[in-house]
Amino acid sequence: MKSRAWLFAFVLPLGCDDGGTGDDGETVWAEMDAAQRHDYMVEVVNPRMREIFVAHDSGRYANFSCESCHGTDPEASEWAMPAFLGPLPLEGTLEAAEARNPEQTQFMLDEVFPEFVELLGDTRYAPDNPDGYRCTGCHLIAE
Repeated sequence: MKSRAWLFAFVLPLGCDDGGTGDDGETVWAEMDAAQRHDYMVEVVNPRMREIFVAHDSGRYANFSCESCHGTDPEASEWAMPAFLGPLPLEGTLEAAEARNPEQTQFMLDEVFPEFVELLGDTRYAPDNPDGYRCTGCHLIAE
């Protein structure tokens, strides 16, 4: 069975007065209501990700939208991530991704992943930062 990860524990830099805020004044993702989460994704995350993907390959990503990451019926899954993106193992994640498609993996590592992690206000996974955001935050986890 494939695992699903939820993006409920991240801090997002959203200047809302009506949500819970952390000590630094940023709205805490876990304390946002569904409307705040939706608005941040629509107004900030999706436009930036679309820009990156279209710049990389305008033909392939011409129709980049919410469904590109969340699947064809994101509301039915309550916008859960990961939705359907190719599964990657927790151990040897990068090696598996590179074996599948080295060019796409490099694009994700160089352009998509750093920007996405920053937009979430998170840190990147590393052996010394095991709680950081990793590829399997978006990709299904292979068994």
